[in-house]
Amino acid sequence: MNRSRFPKYVAVLLAIVLPFVFLVGGFALAQLGLPATEPGGDPPEVMPASYDSGDPSFDALGVLPPDENAPNSIQATSATFSYYTVSGPEMQPRTTANNQTYATSGCVYLASGSSTGLLTGTGLHIPDNSVVKYIRLYYNDTNASAGVDAYLTRYAPGSAASDLVNTGSTNAFNGGYGFVVSSEITETVNNTSFGYLLYGWPDSASSTLQVCGIRVAYYAPYSAAVFLPMVSH
Repeated sequence: MNRSRFPKYVAVLLAIVLPFVFLVGGFALAQLGLPATEPGGDPPEVMPASYDSGDPSFDALGVLPPDENAPNSIQATSATFSYYTVSGPEMQPRTTANNQTYATSGCVYLASGSSTGLLTGTGLHIPDNSVVKYIRLYYNDTNASAGVDAYLTRYAPGSAASDLVNTGSTNAFNGGYGFVVSSEITETVNNTSFGYLLYGWPDSASSTLQVCGIRVAYYAPYSAAVFLPMVSH
């Protein structure tokens, strides 16, 4: 066989065989059910319903928070677990008369306001049919008598809002920067009927209670599209 023609035969063979491999593999993945929690998450008897990095009793367990992927997880490659993160400065006060101030390191706080006037938020924009599982609040809490909360809220035009899940730092915690993961939910995103917002909500207007960001952990919609390899002659 002419050596110069050998790579062309290999390319043609790959063009014939690989589509069948991808098709069979895609069909197999489509049959896998989504895990109840994120791949690599710890079982309920080990991981509390809400993980707070500010609580040393959780860190002492030596386990990952439930919305954190474990490395080299086989399941993690078969179901598309994704994240959507907003930083503190991206959020805006729900009551525009209240003043929001940038602190440092991507954190903000409310310099005025009370009760729901302390809410600061932004939209959650992820694809239709995504399945939301957790929210994670990043905060800077140096106040030993108050905390910082986060909410995922669903809105429908002309209807009452629905808080889907919330989480927050403990009032007794004053160790500074940390994060807390919510309990698990299963919310299938429907952007046709609803709007989704992420809110940070400090207990008081103070630089000791800062919102540094919110991360949403969700399963992205599965696509069974098969892409054929490109053959270059």
